[in-house]
Amino acid sequence: MIPARHLLKPGTLKAMFPYSARPFASSSTGLAGDRLPALRKLLESRQEGEGPLRILETHSGLSGLVAEHATGSSGEKFDGMWSSSLTASAVRGLPDIEVVDTTSRLALVRETLNVTTKPMIYDGDTGGLPEIFRFTVRTLEQMGVSAVIIEDKEGLKRNSLLENSSSLHQLCHINDFCDKIEAGLQARRSNDFMIIARMESLIAGRPMEEALSRAMACVEAGASGIMIHSRQKSPAEVLQFMSQFRAIHPDVPIVVVPTSYNQIHEEDLGHAGASICIYANQLLRAAYPSMMGVAETILTHSRSYEAEKDLMPIKAVVNFVNDEEEREMWGSSKALLKPEVPVAPSNKPDHLIHSDISQPAMALRLAIALQPHQNHVMHANYGTASSPSSSSSSETKATEAGEEEKV
Repeated sequence: MIPARHLLKPGTLKAMFPYSARPFASSSTGLAGDRLPALRKLLESRQEGEGPLRILETHSGLSGLVAEHATGSSGEKFDGMWSSSLTASAVRGLPDIEVVDTTSRLALVRETLNVTTKPMIYDGDTGGLPEIFRFTVRTLEQMGVSAVIIEDKEGLKRNSLLENSSSLHQLCHINDFCDKIEAGLQARRSNDFMIIARMESLIAGRPMEEALSRAMACVEAGASGIMIHSRQKSPAEVLQFMSQFRAIHPDVPIVVVPTSYNQIHEEDLGHAGASICIYANQLLRAAYPSMMGVAETILTHSRSYEAEKDLMPIKAVVNFVNDEEEREMWGSSKALLKPEVPVAPSNKPDHLIHSDISQPAMALRLAIALQPHQNHVMHANYGTASSPSSSSSSETKATEAGEEEKV
């Protein structure tokens, strides 16, 4: 029997509990002691029928600032950050096979936490051996991270979203996985730190019944929540899992990652039982094509003029990382981009192009008109200066060149 609160039609309670009215997802100070319990407090403050918490992937301090300050058209904000194993590897140009060690990952987490205040969920991959997982839990707690998610796979890690890879994913024995969860629970010092179990059964091509039974075992072992993963383009199997799981565990947090089934809205996921929605890799996936496009534009035109319309103003870059008010002001993609810059008709500056006057003469006249009190004037070769003594001879030569053109 599915609890009645999960059968509400979309929008029924939206007027009563508007999503944008959720408390600002930030610790007051950003200190570890304030930040660590923030995620659990946000989960406890969610109203019935309200959408899931929004969590955005970060892979650097700069991407953390994006997650911190991005604002939707109606004032929507992200509630927290996801420290992704995939993007932490990709930003280093490395594959997502746990080749980046825990120490390096944690250094990246610290960089992000240093410039943000929102709660963070750490992608713990398999968690490693129980002894290693204990160390990870203790360190994450010290840093102020709110939760870690570990997956129930073993062997060489393969990214879960690779197509036609079901046979490559090996699930570990559920007893071993539960032992690892219990080891983490014993290592933690605060009950506010959450250890969430990630179910990979559907990724590995196993039946729904197995995914549910493994999730139930993890809850019995003390897991703080369950993440259900799928690479299907339809959300059907995720919705089915949540429906059946919620019938038994109405209050255990469920985490979803709608990367492949991205057509479903947060509100619908919330009504189906999702507590947290993670956008797990979108920032890095957006950054790479943009950087490649700008690089290709520079190569194509042998200059950066044509790429300028796609670039954040340099003044904004400087201010964005230095000033809190500036960061709030630039918390919109529309504010970051300049108005479209028209394509120049030539590789030479516009003021050097004139149909009636020779370019050397035009450059000289403009330089004299614009800089009457300066001691140097501009030559036609893009800005080299000549001394005052040579300016008269230069003007004479330019005039002669103009007369020759008339002849």
